[in-house]
Amino acid sequence: MQIECVAGNCSSGTKCSNQCMQDGTSPALSVKKLLDIIMFLFADEDIMTSSVVCKYTGDVISGREYRRWTKELLGTANYYEMNFGKTEVIDARHHGSLARFANHSCRPNCVKDIHAGEEVTVKYGADSKRLDVRPAH
Repeated sequence: MQIECVAGNCSSGTKCSNQCMQDGTSPALSVKKLLDIIMFLFADEDIMTSSVVCKYTGDVISGREYRRWTKELLGTANYYEMNFGKTEVIDARHHGSLARFANHSCRPNCVKDIHAGEEVTVKYGADSKRLDVRPAH
């Protein structure tokens, strides 16, 4: 979960760099379909390590609902979710932000500078459900 300063209540005022989700600033990203089935997320501009890449969005569902639909989708590709707290999951199957197209890598580049044209990758947690994301500044 990401915590940001509330606009107008931060002692840094307009110099605060911890309001990127509120002000809507984010790097340019695009999704490309390769191999006719797999979607990939690419950086369309250089992204510095200190930048937030993208907000992960979708429907918040219960752990019970999540377990039900994962059984139905077992063996299929391209479904997206992220743990949200201890009992809820963000389900991005039907809609969500571009973050859902970031693929797993054992050596993710989402924790270092990403150059324009590179695929954006993340490391999913040990249970293959949790997305390790870049922390707020």
